[in-house]
Amino acid sequence: ADGNIFAFVSGMNVFNYDPAAVLSLLLTIMRVSIVMFMLPIFSTNNIPVLVKAAVTVVFSLGVWPHLALAGTAMPAHPFDVALMLLGEVVLGLTLGMAVNFLFMGIQAGGELLGFQMGFTMINFADPLTGNQTGATAFFLWMVSLLAFLSLDGHLYMIKGFAASFALVP
Repeated sequence: ADGNIFAFVSGMNVFNYDPAAVLSLLLTIMRVSIVMFMLPIFSTNNIPVLVKAAVTVVFSLGVWPHLALAGTAMPAHPFDVALMLLGEVVLGLTLGMAVNFLFMGIQAGGELLGFQMGFTMINFADPLTGNQTGATAFFLWMVSLLAFLSLDGHLYMIKGFAASFALVP
């Protein structure tokens, strides 16, 4: 019985991989990583980069079999591969900034509200971004983030992210 497992492992060819599948996984990881690193939850300095990278890889591996690029779209020239990677980066930046603009607008509204209320002297170093921010703006940002999570906004965002693979393969 022990010889069977070793025969199975020795019979595997580790170097037999499909370049189209590797490119597809790389493109998926590029799009997912840009979006994940720009999310309001993960864009803070409190979460280590290795944790962010691990979450990105796990999410990419979970999404990749269902939303992957077809193997027939494998380009022949390396410049085309670089162009595809650049396209994934631009699309990831667009998706990430769409969510970030919402939270930046709420924080800017909090700054304006704090200025109108006379709280301009109550600024502190935001532990999440490292910038100087008002207490009102930080409070509104945290409340909006908690409301976003409690109303399953992150799940709708993941659905929208998955739909981006269907719209822009």
